[in-house]
Amino acid sequence: MADKSFEESVAELNSILERLNSENTTLDESIELFSKGMGIIGTCRRQLDDAQNRIQLLLRQNTSETSFVPLAGNGVPPAQN
Repeated sequence: MADKSFEESVAELNSILERLNSENTTLDESIELFSKGMGIIGTCRRQLDDAQNRIQLLLRQNTSETSFVPLAGNGVPPAQN
């Protein structure tokens, strides 16, 4: 079975947090939910690492073709002299 999308995983984490915060969750259920949440967090970290690696690869591939202009603190490129 394929991993869920990042967004689906975050939604599931939010659902787990809501259940953990409810007063109707037993200690055993809380431990099970916590364990499941930790697994989802691991999946999210891998997905974020993969996305970061893909972005870095794209940037390396396009560096020779693209010139990047750093933005000033106000989001505007600095004036050229």
